[in-house]
Amino acid sequence: MPDLRLALDRITDGIIVYDRDWRITYLNRSAAEYFGQSRDALLGKTFVEAFPAALGSETDVKLLQAASGTEPLDFVLLGAVRKRWVEFHAYPSKEGLAVYFRDVHERKETEDTLREKEERHRAILEHALAGILLTAPTGEIFAANPAACQMLGRTEAEICAGGRGGVVDASDPRVAAFVEERKRNGLARGELTFVHKDGRKLPVEVSSAIFRDAEGRERTSMSFIDLTERKRAEEVLRIVADAAAALSDSLDLPTTVESLTTLLVPRFADACMVALVDGVELRRLTVVTPDKRRSEIAETFLLDEAPDAGIGKVLKTGEPELVPLVTDAYLRAAAFSEAHYEAARALAPKSILIVPLKAQGETVGAMTLAMTTPERRFDAAAVDLATHLADRAAIAIEHARIHQATVAAKQLRDEMLGIVSHDLRNPLNSIGLVAQVLLRKNPGDPELLSIRQSVARADRLIQDLLTTARIDACSLPVDRRAEPVRPIVDEIVAVHRPIAEDKSVVFDVAVEAEHPDAYVDRHRIAQVLSNLVSNAIKFTPCGGRVALRVTSTADTCRITVSDTGEGIAKEHLAHIFDRFWQGAHAHRAGAGLGLSIVKGIVAAHDGEIHVESELGKGTTFTVILPNAAA
Repeated sequence: MPDLRLALDRITDGIIVYDRDWRITYLNRSAAEYFGQSRDALLGKTFVEAFPAALGSETDVKLLQAASGTEPLDFVLLGAVRKRWVEFHAYPSKEGLAVYFRDVHERKETEDTLREKEERHRAILEHALAGILLTAPTGEIFAANPAACQMLGRTEAEICAGGRGGVVDASDPRVAAFVEERKRNGLARGELTFVHKDGRKLPVEVSSAIFRDAEGRERTSMSFIDLTERKRAEEVLRIVADAAAALSDSLDLPTTVESLTTLLVPRFADACMVALVDGVELRRLTVVTPDKRRSEIAETFLLDEAPDAGIGKVLKTGEPELVPLVTDAYLRAAAFSEAHYEAARALAPKSILIVPLKAQGETVGAMTLAMTTPERRFDAAAVDLATHLADRAAIAIEHARIHQATVAAKQLRDEMLGIVSHDLRNPLNSIGLVAQVLLRKNPGDPELLSIRQSVARADRLIQDLLTTARIDACSLPVDRRAEPVRPIVDEIVAVHRPIAEDKSVVFDVAVEAEHPDAYVDRHRIAQVLSNLVSNAIKFTPCGGRVALRVTSTADTCRITVSDTGEGIAKEHLAHIFDRFWQGAHAHRAGAGLGLSIVKGIVAAHDGEIHVESELGKGTTFTVILPNAAA
């Protein structure tokens, strides 16, 4: 997943993933740089091999605690590797442990220093990596360091003028509890939402303490870090995992596409549309937005086939198109009609991202994403994630298309088989009846006997084709009940012993005494044994031997049919149950469906069938079926 790895490599937090054996399975660029080693040098090593100095340390104990639990564990410790304060966020899963970490040495030193003397605050604030605000409990802000100004997109004067109400999102329900905790304990830590100058909501981790300045006035400090990148990385991992599950749940094309679009809205976009190339036309599959009215507008605007913009351009070039900030000029330039322009203005997209859907190197469609809220915009990292999801979606969509085509082909085949079997059996029955009438007048006539045999063979072939279709459709009727095995074997022997004797083949039969009843469909199992014994006699030369053996265990009935024929080549054994397959030396009287039908019938009984063979030494088929008491 090169695109996902690229996105994670852009994150400043270190990310390292361990499996259940504590081997490092992934780390991003920031983690490798932090440890001063290459990724290749660390990947595959255990925690102890990579960081021997950390064995038995407080970090080691905390990570073991996190891995043994089910909930994320956050902690800040003096790192055992570099002896610097590090903030850890450990996320356990059934696959192992994912750890996000950040060097917070400077921030922690800043927080400690703020409790000492107010005169030293400014020097420390100027060089802190974390954003720091000097405030009063009543909400005034007296100072903001450069990091805070950069994170909030405001000057220090603007931050001070706006006060706490201009920085902290008042609609965040966690604010009241945070302030109350600080008032009660003198210190509070947690996650809140701050507001950027451009209106974007920033998830931040905040540490705030109450102290008194040199004049005894009550003041508060607020130290915070922007969690946007970390939250994005976490969301990326969750979306990728959820997408993998959603796209594998169904082979139905509309369901597959709807699962993807529903997953992305509103987590990744405010509107999403998937369109596929169907022949020479572009066919919209689904549009998802938070409300029905916007979906109707999006259908008009997002399905843009202009060759030099939007979907048309992406289909033509096979490359994503990113519009981070949509302007009215862009909408006007991209519109191919006045109605299209009006639809675009009604949807009011603030940011647009279109990525191609590619299957086997061909662009088969496009996924269009739009943001309609000002605080959300697509960027290069969003392109990486969307492209990765589009690649996965294209594979799932292609599989769904193939499945649809396969289902349609099977339905057509079954319809054709039904028509053909009906239309063929009528004349065959007529021919068989005429031959039977003529045989009464001319008993033993070889030509009439040959006609009757041919009619019977054609009827068996039609029946085999219908049975194969039922097996393939998992609709083979099986009426299972407790049946004694001996009568079924006797029926097979009565039919096939004369054939064996006529060919001078010894037909040896043995049924274990006191054999329990089998839980089977008598007619279907007789069909299985008839096919196996008939094949054995057919491929056994004059003077050879065919053996039918029936034994049992506590739960199963075991039937073996073996012969001393020419055997089957090793490379052919893998195909022996394939339909329409026949060995190089097989007699071509049948269609190659017999063993395929045998396997299907056995499978319908929850049984097993195996074959062993060696050239020149014969073949043995073993059928294992459940006993009635099992």
